[in-house]
Formats: sequence, structure tokens, C-alpha cells
Amino acid sequence: MPIAHKRLRAKPTRPKLVDLGNVPFTSLNDIIPSDAETWKIKASLNHANLELQQLESNISRTQHRLDSLRARRDVLHGCTERYRIAIAPYKRLPPEELWSDFEVALSARARRNYHAIGALNTWLSRCPDRPLAFKIHSAPRAPFPLPGIRHPILPIDLIIPHTFRIRSLDLQNISGEQMYALITLPLGSFPLLEEVNIFLRDSWMFRMEPWEATAFLDAKKLRSVAIRGFDGTFNPTALNLPWDQLRILHLDTLLSDPVGCHAMLRLCSELQEASVRVMRIEDSTSRLIGCLPPTRLSKLRSLLIRFESAASHGKFMEPLDLPVLHTLQTRFDWRNDAIGSDDPTTSCYADLISRSGCLFNGYQLVVIR
Repeated sequence: MPIAHKRLRAKPTRPKLVDLGNVPFTSLNDIIPSDAETWKIKASLNHANLELQQLESNISRTQHRLDSLRARRDVLHGCTERYRIAIAPYKRLPPEELWSDFEVALSARARRNYHAIGALNTWLSRCPDRPLAFKIHSAPRAPFPLPGIRHPILPIDLIIPHTFRIRSLDLQNISGEQMYALITLPLGSFPLLEEVNIFLRDSWMFRMEPWEATAFLDAKKLRSVAIRGFDGTFNPTALNLPWDQLRILHLDTLLSDPVGCHAMLRLCSELQEASVRVMRIEDSTSRLIGCLPPTRLSKLRSLLIRFESAASHGKFMEPLDLPVLHTLQTRFDWRNDAIGSDDPTTSCYADLISRSGCLFNGYQLVVIR
């Protein structure tokens, strides 16, 4: 049987393109090609356009392939991270002596908070014998209880069973109800507590009915207390802190009773660093301060006092006796009370410095405008 010969189609040959690559663009305007040269240039132009279309198509297909590969790579990256977390070595470690410092940031979304608090429960179960450091920060619109409204998310409820092991407590933007639940815990609740830092966003709870703070009263190791956010209706002495053992005290609480503020500072015989905020001083209060014995803080080296009215300066600072004061800072609002260099307040500062009996390495006057 004769063998059928397949007719081979000749592969189209690429025409030789006219070489204009070395001709500058500015010189092309001066070239006038002949008819034959014009025909060759047109043929080269058509072939170049066709090849450009093919290259663009190839680039598009290649880019699509790259995008698919990158998407698959990202998916696999996420899977490998989950696999690593699922078999993380720390999960095979003994439950104690592992988790001791906690920082939880609660958002304005309840769903995310439930996940965070669920994780906190797990962590707490893994550190049954270790002293703990807590820091919980909630967003301003976090779903915490308001008056007359109940909500199941209460991080304080998670902390309370572990108070006997807490050495550092940092609670930012918590509600009055949470604060009330904390400071009314029974005596002996914080035997290891060394440091407290609280920002309270509302104090409505403390204006409702009589209450007694007992949680920190016998905290033998407590040395540092910073509380911000109380309004002027709250008396910080009602916290029943172990004042005589405090080394650091920061109360940004809009104290509207400077007489009470002096009385509170007078309780802190071991105080080395302090800051207070005075809202206003009435004329009757000013006369009472003038009758006070000097408030002597023999170990206080750093003092910051913020006044809401410049007229309060001299009246509040005159009874202070600070023999080893090293750094003095004062902040006040000059928008309403202008003070000049010859104001009695200036001489009050000079008197306080001279009475300190200590060479100042730092003296700072901060003006808030």
C-alpha cells in the first residue's frame, strides 16, 4: 500500500524589519524614503504591530498565572501559620510558671471581646501559682455596663478569683460598676499587690448609696497608686488605701477640696513622688487653708500640682513643707487667669524652693494654653 506523504506547510519566515533603531527621533523628520523604502517600512510596521499584540496577550496570560500563584501562596501561608499555632511547643509545657503578664485590649465590638476574654480564661488556668500582672484596656464605646443595663462582659469578674496572686493591676477606661466591684472586695484580697494604675471613665456608682472600700486597706506590699478619672464629687480618702506605706501617689481626680487634699497628703509619711489636681479654691476654703499646720512630707522628692485656676496656686502651696524636694512641676490654665512675673504666686514658688533646703536639678513650669 503506497505511503501517503503528508504535505508539510512551510513555516512562515519573519520578514527582515527595516532597521531604524540607530536613527535619532529628531533625524527621522529629515528622512524622505523612496517608494520601495516606504513599502518596506509599512511592512515592518504591520509586522511589529502584530508581534506587539502577541506579546501583550502572552504578558496578560502570564500575569493572570502569577496572580493565581500569589493567591495560592497567600492561602498556604495562612494555613501554615494555623498549623504552627495548632502544634505550638508551648502547649506541651507544664501549666504553671508560664503565663504571668497579661495585656488585654477590648474593642468596641462585643464579638472580639468574647474571644479575648475566652483566651484570658485559658491563660489564667495555666498559671495557678504565679504572681500576676494585669493590664486591661477597653475602648471608649466598649459594651460595659451602664446604669440600669446588664452585660455579660465583665473582665473584673474574671480577675476577682485571682486577686490573691496579683502584683500589678492596670485597668484603663473601666466603668464605675467595675471599680465598685473591685474596691469593695473583702480584706485580704490583695496580699501581693504592689502597683495600681486605674483610669475610671464614670463615677456615678459612688454617688448613689453609702459604700466602704476594703480591698486595698491591708495590701502590705502596695507602694504605687495612680487613679484618674474621678470627678470632684469623689473623695479619694474614701478608698481606704494604706497611705502610710505609699511611695508613689498620682491622683488626677479634680479635687475640689484642697483642705482634704492636704489632709490626704499628710497621711502619706513615706511619699517620694506625687501629683494631684486642684479644681478650685473658694474664699472660705482659702481661709481654712491659712489656718492649717504645714503639711510636711519629709521624703517627697518630686511633686506635680495641676491647678484649674491660677488663683489657687499660692493658697494651696503655702502650707507645704517639703525639705528634700528635688523636682517641682506645676500646670495651670492661663486662658482665664493671666499671671505676670510680679504675681504673688511667683514669690510663692520662690519661697517653696528656698524652704526645700535642697539644690534643684530640675524646676519646670508648664503652661497649658
